[in-house]
This record gives sequence, C-alpha cells and structure tokens, in this order.
Amino acid sequence: MGFYQHDGLETFEPWPGCIAKQVVGKELGAASVTALEVIIEPGSEIPLHVHPGHEEDILIVLGTATCVIGETIQDLEAPATMLVPKDIVHQVRNESNAPIKVIGIFPTVDVARRYV
Repeated sequence: MGFYQHDGLETFEPWPGCIAKQVVGKELGAASVTALEVIIEPGSEIPLHVHPGHEEDILIVLGTATCVIGETIQDLEAPATMLVPKDIVHQVRNESNAPIKVIGIFPTVDVARRYV
C-alpha cells in the first residue's frame, strides 16, 4: 500500500520518442498489478507486440492515440480505453502534432512482452 506522486518517479525511454515511468508495480510494493505511464511524442509509437499469457488495459488520458488491436485500427481521443486480450498483437501510435499520454495496466507484476 502506498501513495506516489507520479512526477517524483524515475523515468526511462523504452522506445524512441516515448518517456515512461512505472506508477504501480513490484518495485513499489504491488503483489499483482503493474501500471506504466507513457508519454508518446508526435510521430512516435509503442511498437507492435503481444503479452503472452496476460491482457493489458490501456487508458488514453491525454490527446488522440491511433490504436491497433489485431487487424483493427481506431483513433481514440482522451479519455478512452482499449482492452487488449492476452496474446493479441497491439500498438499505440501518435500520429498527431502534440504529445499523448497513456497508462498501460497489467494484471501481473511480471509483465511479458514479445515484439512482432
């Protein structure tokens, strides 16, 4: 249990043009959930990938994201949610002219990711 101001958490760049911070997870004391806050700059993306064995819920909290789940592509304007079933390819792109912010939530502290 705990309270965390996001602006005090460590940032990292998991993909070019994307700045992330873990806002919930094992390192912060969670037993069964992980959440990543990601700012995606214009023209950048979270690449196509799958999560073997677990789903992901992605909250679009700022801007308009181009979202891919399987063969379906849809622009989602904040506030919005995309629910990705386990083992399904997905992606989030920023095709706009302004940064977007998403929060990825996983029902595990051991997030598995395979790029395709």
